[in-house]
Order: sequence, then structure tokens, then C-alpha cells
Amino acid sequence: MGGTGVLLFCGKGHEANNLQLIITKRHPELAKNENDDESKNNWAFTIVRRDNPKEGRKSSVFSCLMPKGKILNFSEDELPLLPGNYPNVMQEGLKWGTFIKLYEYQMLGGLKTVINLDLYFRLSLLMPNLALPIRMCERRVGYKAHSFESTLSGLSVRLEEDKRQNLEEGFPCSATLSVSGQKMNCLIFAFKKGQADKYRNKEGILSKKLFISSC
Repeated sequence: MGGTGVLLFCGKGHEANNLQLIITKRHPELAKNENDDESKNNWAFTIVRRDNPKEGRKSSVFSCLMPKGKILNFSEDELPLLPGNYPNVMQEGLKWGTFIKLYEYQMLGGLKTVINLDLYFRLSLLMPNLALPIRMCERRVGYKAHSFESTLSGLSVRLEEDKRQNLEEGFPCSATLSVSGQKMNCLIFAFKKGQADKYRNKEGILSKKLFISSC
């Protein structure tokens, strides 16, 4: 989910190819149901690329590598795709699952410190309600930190954990908004004086479900 949404940010300029590598393998329990697929236990892979307009097309298109219309695959028990100890980018074995690599990804300015600082807090703001936590691992050479890993759970979890110190009594609370006949549920967090800055940037409404304010 979201794997193709980031393609526009892979590479810069009109001539960029916006490359992405995808490697995936079914869980063994799922593969058991694919009786007519000889490659059901294999790893499959492709490369997604943006192609410039040609042959009368007015816009670029994304295409994937599939020689003769077939998905490339190979047999291997596990691949060293999981991060090892800093600064080893890929070292531990992955037996199944999906691995996506983005090439020349554009990182926003000011978010290039160690991964569990500025980027961690910015993503926490932009994704306040995560369905599943995200493990963030710093593996770029040259960084110094007490820890090179952190688990991103979203702003709502951080606020729940720190509410006694940061929130006014009685918060968070919930409400229902009605806009053009459409109802939306939201959570309201009222911060104690001086406590809101570390939990928000310029946003007042962070999503359709979360609203924060200073007292």
C-alpha cells in the first residue's frame, strides 16, 4: 500500500525515470492454495519505471518489467533484505513478504538528521492514526546517535502516552462534525500552555479524525 504513490518522488526533473524495485514472495500457508502455479514458492520481482511520452501520447506512463508478459521469478529460501546492525543496510534474512526499493528518492529539506528525530516526528504528525506500527532503521554511514532504530506508532499513540503531562483535564474528547450533510468523527486534544509545539508544526487539523489546539 502506497508503493506506487511515491514513484513521482523518485528522481528529479522531466528526464528522470522514477525507478522502483519490487521483490515479493507468498507466505507458505498462502502458497499451498496455488496448486496450479509451479512458481508458487518462488520470489517474484519487477522494476517499475516512468516512460516519457511517445508515439502520440500526451503524458508519461509507468511500466513494469515483464519479458514476454511474464513475471520474473527465482527460487531461494531467503534473501538478505532485512537491516542488520548499523551501518549494515541489508544483512538479515527475509523468508517471505515484500521488499520495495526506491531510487533517488527526494527527501524533504530539513528532515535529513538521524531517522528517529526530525523525520520520525514529521511522519508522526502526518500519519496520526496508523493501522500498524512502522519500524524505522537508520543505516546511512556517518550518523551518530544513542539509538539507530525507532518504532513509529503515530501521533495519537504518542499523545495518549503523554496526556497527563501535556493535555488539559478532560482531553482527548470526541465530537462529530457535519459538513454539507456528511458526518465526520474527530478527536480533540487541548494542550497545556507551551506543550503543543513538539506535537505539531503548522497544522491545526491533522486529518479528518484528529484536531489539536493550544490553551
